[in-house]
Amino acid sequence: MEDLNEDGVWVTSSDYKNANPDPLRNSAEEIVNEINTNNREDVHRFCNVYVDLDFQVSCLQISSVFGFFLLSHMHAANVSEAKMIWVDCLGFDLRIYSPQKGVFDVRIPFPREVTDEKGAKSSFNGMSQLAWEVEKNFHAPDFEKVKQLKKIVYSGGR
Repeated sequence: MEDLNEDGVWVTSSDYKNANPDPLRNSAEEIVNEINTNNREDVHRFCNVYVDLDFQVSCLQISSVFGFFLLSHMHAANVSEAKMIWVDCLGFDLRIYSPQKGVFDVRIPFPREVTDEKGAKSSFNGMSQLAWEVEKNFHAPDFEKVKQLKKIVYSGGR
């Protein structure tokens, strides 16, 4: 096998043929949608606790009053936002938006490989609890922060 940085790894045709499909392949999209809908604060906390960032990711509240969109919690120019974009048996990918820094994808591994949807949700919940405890200084971080962010560059016209 040849390492192609974060973009992929070359595998032989026999390795590909003999590989097992990811156990979350049929439920990944549903899990991502559920997490982004019901666990936004946890996703933002993951960015701030599990990822080595030089900016904070906050939970932005957007509301509409008389047809005007209002941003609460921070001024719009300083807001960074995040969402989960994929999950598999080894972890999940987040996309982080920062007005000052740009757009990044980051991969956060699960503590252990999961074998089904229930295991993925259980790992997510455990990681959420630990991140909350670290954020509140109830627990010292006993993990290494993810340091590799992939900057997303959009090219072409609008």
